Amino acid sequence: MYIDPNTLADLPYGAKDMDEDVDFLYNDLLTRSDYILLKENVLENYSISELAEKYGISINACKERLYRARLRLRKYIEK
Repeated sequence: MYIDPNTLADLPYGAKDMDEDVDFLYNDLLTRSDYILLKENVLENYSISELAEKYGISINACKERLYRARLRLRKYIEK
């Protein structure tokens, strides 16, 4: 099932609808919404305030999701 990234705010925090490449790379580490936020922040250079506005979430929620996603990836890499 495809989820439009513009509906990020409508996804429950723990929603798992990851496409195959994300599932292959990150297993169950990231939710689809966290993957989108991290990708756009790191690879596409969106600021936290831009992401929060784009997806209709608070700046603090955006910061927290990015922090937790990075933490999960870091722990996985350090294994």
